[in-house]
Amino acid sequence: MILESLSENIQCGDLSYLEIAEGRAFYLYLLFFRIGINMKTEYADGVIKRTIGLMFRKDFKGQMEFRFKKPSTIVVHTFFMCFPIDVIFYDEHDRIIKEVKNVKPWRIAYAKDVMRFVERKSR
Repeated sequence: MILESLSENIQCGDLSYLEIAEGRAFYLYLLFFRIGINMKTEYADGVIKRTIGLMFRKDFKGQMEFRFKKPSTIVVHTFFMCFPIDVIFYDEHDRIIKEVKNVKPWRIAYAKDVMRFVERKSR
């Protein structure tokens, strides 16, 4: 591995830079492949897409992202949906405010001070 040759003599406390880099690589692996960040993202950027969202779809592979210009209280409903969804709410610093898993059809989820949120089909 390339990092091994660069980090033979470099130490950071009790961890070498190689161990730190490999830890970050594992963390990125978890983010992209296990958690699902590599999903196709569809953006709800128009009025119609924001209004309809994932309603009336039989299946959806990927995630739909909704963005707002200022922090808002957001209520997400699953009326007319055919499958349960996970909803992740983010603040203006892209930190997760709230994550609601397995929101079944005909239910709601909400959060305050939301700048964006993502909907995806529950696993």
